[in-house]
Amino acid sequence: RIVVIVPTDFIFTDYAGSCVNFRWVCDADKLIAGQDCVGPLQRQPVCNNTLQTITFNVNDYPSIPQETLIQFSLGFTNPSRTMTKPENLWRCTHYGPLLATSPARGLRYRETAAEAKLPIYSSKAFASWAIIPQMEDVSVVLVQPGNIAAQSVSGIDISFLPVNDAEDVAIQ
Repeated sequence: RIVVIVPTDFIFTDYAGSCVNFRWVCDADKLIAGQDCVGPLQRQPVCNNTLQTITFNVNDYPSIPQETLIQFSLGFTNPSRTMTKPENLWRCTHYGPLLATSPARGLRYRETAAEAKLPIYSSKAFASWAIIPQMEDVSVVLVQPGNIAAQSVSGIDISFLPVNDAEDVAIQ
């Protein structure tokens, strides 16, 4: 099992709970013309936006050879602000199979109780990027006549504070 813990507030699942735009990344020079990129694992990961995890359940046979690059692409929405330093880390842990006796260790950051029973083969963490907000104090208010009935005409007041100089504003 390989678990990637995503920094808080990134959105990387769709409404059905699937990974957004997940795809394996392959070396284009090694692909035959017209061939799709097939990743080293038989199944796609399980993305959980509540736990902020991307989990690869590796039960493949034959097993994946050592030194195999596992590379993928995933779509997501950045949070509105940069997290604190402890929260702003991407963490990846490679767990081994369940042993007859659980390893003597406590829970790690955002680790499940089931994962705490597994031996850790390796782990790595790296800092995420800084989020640069473009607007603050965004507000949209329904104003006069305030009629929300079907086919009626109403107005809205929109206000925001740009963080940086802007040449254009687009409201969609």
